[in-house]
Amino acid sequence: MRRWTALFGLLLLSAVLGVAHATVPAAPQQGITEGWVTYANADRVNVLRAHGDTLWAGSVAGGLVGWNVVNDTFVHLLYPQGKLAGNTVTAITIAPDGTLWAATTGGVSRYPPNGPGQNLTIKNTSRRGAVKATVVERARTGEQEIRLNLTSESEVLAAFSPGYLMFGTDPTIYFYRDWNESTKAVKITATLHQTVEPGTPVYAVDVGLAADDVRDIEVDHAGQVWISTVNGVSVYDNGNWTVYTEFNSPLVSNDAGAMAVDGQGRVWISHQERGEFTMFDGEWHTYSIDGTIQSLAVRPEDGKVWAATSRLCDPTGTCRGGGVWVFDGSTWRQQYRAADGIADDEVHSIAFGADGRIWLGHKFSAQNRVAVSRWTGSGWEVYPTVRQAIEADFGGIMTTQTATDLWTVLAGRVWTRHLGAVQGYAPGLGWKALYTGDTILNSNHTRAVATDGAGQIWVATQRMFDGQNQVGGGINFWDGNHWTHYMAENSNLADNLAEAISTGRNKVWVKTLTAFSRFSNGTWTTYLGTDIAPLVEADYASIVEARDLPGLNDSRLWTVDDADRVWVWGGDGVRYYRPDTGWVHYTFQNTLRRSDSPVTYLRQSAPRRETRIWVSGDDIPDNATAQFRFASGYLMIGDDPTVYRYESFLNHPQPGVNGLQISPELQRSFDLNTPVYSVDVGLLSNVVSDVKVGPDDRIWVASRPHRIGSTDVYGGVSVLDVNTGEWEQYTVRNTSRRGQVVGHVTAEVATQSTMVPADFSSRQAADEALSSGFVMFEGDPTLYRFVDYSVSDNALVVRPIFNTPKYLAGVQQALPAGTQIYEVVLGLLGTPQGDASADRLAVDSAGRMWIAVSGVGISVLGDLGEWTNYQPEDGGLPDEQISGMLARGDEMWIWTDGGGVSVFSNGNWRTYNVFNSGLVDDQVEALAITPNGEVWMA
Repeated sequence: MRRWTALFGLLLLSAVLGVAHATVPAAPQQGITEGWVTYANADRVNVLRAHGDTLWAGSVAGGLVGWNVVNDTFVHLLYPQGKLAGNTVTAITIAPDGTLWAATTGGVSRYPPNGPGQNLTIKNTSRRGAVKATVVERARTGEQEIRLNLTSESEVLAAFSPGYLMFGTDPTIYFYRDWNESTKAVKITATLHQTVEPGTPVYAVDVGLAADDVRDIEVDHAGQVWISTVNGVSVYDNGNWTVYTEFNSPLVSNDAGAMAVDGQGRVWISHQERGEFTMFDGEWHTYSIDGTIQSLAVRPEDGKVWAATSRLCDPTGTCRGGGVWVFDGSTWRQQYRAADGIADDEVHSIAFGADGRIWLGHKFSAQNRVAVSRWTGSGWEVYPTVRQAIEADFGGIMTTQTATDLWTVLAGRVWTRHLGAVQGYAPGLGWKALYTGDTILNSNHTRAVATDGAGQIWVATQRMFDGQNQVGGGINFWDGNHWTHYMAENSNLADNLAEAISTGRNKVWVKTLTAFSRFSNGTWTTYLGTDIAPLVEADYASIVEARDLPGLNDSRLWTVDDADRVWVWGGDGVRYYRPDTGWVHYTFQNTLRRSDSPVTYLRQSAPRRETRIWVSGDDIPDNATAQFRFASGYLMIGDDPTVYRYESFLNHPQPGVNGLQISPELQRSFDLNTPVYSVDVGLLSNVVSDVKVGPDDRIWVASRPHRIGSTDVYGGVSVLDVNTGEWEQYTVRNTSRRGQVVGHVTAEVATQSTMVPADFSSRQAADEALSSGFVMFEGDPTLYRFVDYSVSDNALVVRPIFNTPKYLAGVQQALPAGTQIYEVVLGLLGTPQGDASADRLAVDSAGRMWIAVSGVGISVLGDLGEWTNYQPEDGGLPDEQISGMLARGDEMWIWTDGGGVSVFSNGNWRTYNVFNSGLVDDQVEALAITPNGEVWMA
């Protein structure tokens, strides 16, 4: 059985942070989590609740921890190996019958006092209903608008109340968002997970839990459990479900937030950003206030509901309201604000105690602290921090009667969140801190993972924000049984912001924000600064030796070729080191070569800051010649060292003169007859993102577009034969080719026009014929970007790909009616502007080079020069933003920035994501495979 290990790290509430270790079957089925194990730090606490003798701490991405505060032991519940629906816990509610309910971003978990826990998700509480419609027009993976055989929003809502639908065999439950009247299409909240064809049946859904992203849970006086989510509110009553959305009820918004049940049994549902409430007392009522609602609390002595709010700001930046609001039985009124003596109008939490005690929590994000306002009976007293408030008012706080985000009371202490830990205070005993990070990861902000020759795991992490402070970070080491943490505080690491890691036989190398470090024989040695050269020179032999280690890592520090050269890269090009040669450095500037002879001459003087030059029409008679002469896309003028980009061709009314549109602006003035040279390029760009040794032993360099001086240079892949010094480049322009004829020009088109009348029957027909996003015309070698299709003019809107937006040039030569229109078969994928930001490289077992292009997909170059492209809309590849690739036997492992992990093998794709496996987040930073086949994902 294949074993996997995965590491996950993000800083968003909607994401999961931490580390997961998994053993996954070769062909995962829907909902499989067997074998997956998550490692995560639980010290960034969202919510604290005391339940019996246990202090429960719900964390951001670290799961749910139950602390025995007497002996400092804890139970750690994590998805997927524990009975927890998701690893970010947003609320904890204790029902009158003793059941603990946990709201998470992956569903709801319930733990009755006697009996096993249970996870409730939209999938396991819902079922596919009847067919209510069919798809009438193809919609690709990643799209959010789908045309059905329904013609109005009222028909849609009647068919799919309360707003849920499923397509064909896709197991995903989608939520209806809006109706596009112009296209007669439904808009859904998530992108399609698979392409749907015309005729695909569309099903209604009998829904239980409204969404897996749960905000709050409250139990009403009848024992019903109310659950607020991003897609509405669900009510759970002994296994029966009722769902309320704005499509089947007066709910103000589907985005439901904090809730409360007041003394009269009324259920209050807040809609945070709108400053509005929906209240249910058997009937529905709506209210609004001036403020962004942060939390609700019910005052025990009178049962009234209070709202903690922050200022409500409009798009112009004008803010109003905020403070504390109270419902007096008929209306909401602003009870307290800064003018009344509270610390600030930004109020995030409220707590009530005995004898009329009131505390307010104010979160000051810019200062990373929470202040507390305390009602003294006659006025307000302000404490700069929660800890100071607890120390000064311990006796009063011990009488707290309501659940609050400020603190909780248990075992004679007041417990709160501080410095990446749960901390409890009692007079005479001082503060006591409870950490999970001592025994697991010390930070969930994981950036890299690597396995050493022994199959042990090294994880590079960065400090994480616990809501008030930056904590943790550095290097985490897993020996198979225990975690060891190396930080600046306990080792010679320069800082705790670890970014990359590479392993050797007896050494580990790490890049942090301010230094490079080596771990050997239990000791860290650090080389301060951002230059890796001293480390490479000192450890050259060990680095070369590590090339043949078992296990698979995607090192971002260096690549070693078969001639024992150590290659490093970054924002200043690419270079290699070998003791006999020293350092050899390649840049855009030192690898380009100006032609020995001029291509043409200026036929008019050119003033400084001009963007057009006029050259000999005999030398450059037309666009095809211009593109051939300046094949690299660059030119140079006279003795000016500036490299100019050739943008487009210009006709001139004067015989014997034609123009070239260039960028940037001329850096100096030029006289008549100044020579113009072509330029041969070596390294495409100095911003190098990856280097790999190809199957032909040449060095492949992936680079991104950027600016050198005043010139915007292209990205792509450059290939160097070190022995001969010869360079080869792969760009969108030089790897794309003319495909089949797909249409004809229907009326004559003048040079520079962006509108090309064509015989396509509709926008959809044009989109399908030109699905690559590019177009070419008979007799014109220019590669054009297909920008749009004008329905009113029956015309394509086009731009030459290397034309900067400033110039907005159209076709480079006149097109007579009847000119054939060609599809474009892309080689290297690129952006709509025709450039390629090559991010990652990998070589598979067949010797093919895999090239990940940022925001587009993957291009694969075969050994015979053939190109194959993979994009999400084609199915298989789950996301266009590729974080890394790693070849293992006949498999290519691909991890992405939002689609999980995919494996390509023998022409087939399989994907592991949060929907079909135990993967806890689809944003994967790094991946490593141990010698025994465990897969670890950060």
